[in-house]
Amino acid sequence: MINETFKNNLNSIGIELTDRQYEQFDMYYKLLVEWNSFMNLTGITDYEEVLLKHYVDSLVLDIEKIGHKKKEISLIDVGTGAGFPGLPLKIAHPQINVVLLDSLNKRVKFLNQVIEELGLTGIETVHSRAEDGGRNNDLREHFDVSVSRAVANLATLVEYNLPFVKVGGYFVAYKSGDIDEELVNAKKAVSVLGGTIEEVKKFQLPGTGAYGAYYRVRFQRPDWLYAKFSVLCDLFSCLCSHAQQDHVYDQLQNAGGGVHAPHRHDLDCRTAGGDFCTKTSKDLRCLL
Repeated sequence: MINETFKNNLNSIGIELTDRQYEQFDMYYKLLVEWNSFMNLTGITDYEEVLLKHYVDSLVLDIEKIGHKKKEISLIDVGTGAGFPGLPLKIAHPQINVVLLDSLNKRVKFLNQVIEELGLTGIETVHSRAEDGGRNNDLREHFDVSVSRAVANLATLVEYNLPFVKVGGYFVAYKSGDIDEELVNAKKAVSVLGGTIEEVKKFQLPGTGAYGAYYRVRFQRPDWLYAKFSVLCDLFSCLCSHAQQDHVYDQLQNAGGGVHAPHRHDLDCRTAGGDFCTKTSKDLRCLL
């Protein structure tokens, strides 16, 4: 039976579901509660609260607007945890292709169980830390949209998420509470990493006093610039000094909000927002 409050809340944000989709959300809830009894997935288990604070909150993002109404939108949920917001977005928008990335294998097993029992297609899981996934060629610059509902500050989330995004694509950070100060502190880091904050949308969850927002950050590295430096890299065998790497490392450290580069002399140029080259394993590449 369809929960009318849930239906009305979804309608208020422009979401209309079929009976099958409502059934999938209920199946998801039952699996969430079952698995949460023996592992830590969420502190929210009341049915009505899950519908509102997990499902509706995840779906405030207008995914079709973000994806410019493309027929196929690729999305990665970085640090997905119990699947929020990636799984609700997939259930409500079955046409999008979704990757759920998480560092804990137990959670990945839970997500795989949900995907199987709900009969979802066009969705997969990846067991990886965000910083490692951003260096994976199968994931790097592969997605139209990267989303994260993690508790880390915005500057750190941008660092972890932008490497997954195609040029012209978006990273969307879901946040709650007082966001203005965090936004100010993150602006320099966003700029250093090649992003532009295009939208900050604030909202109130229906029937509550809880406020939230999401930030939409666009990755804007021009294709011609990438091609130019790639050619230079081939011609000059990435003749870039460690001093240049130190310079960009220091830029990151000074950007504020927790931005960090774990391996000072093995920096990923794209993550660092730099225009230099690094030597990687057996080949020399220029990564922007």
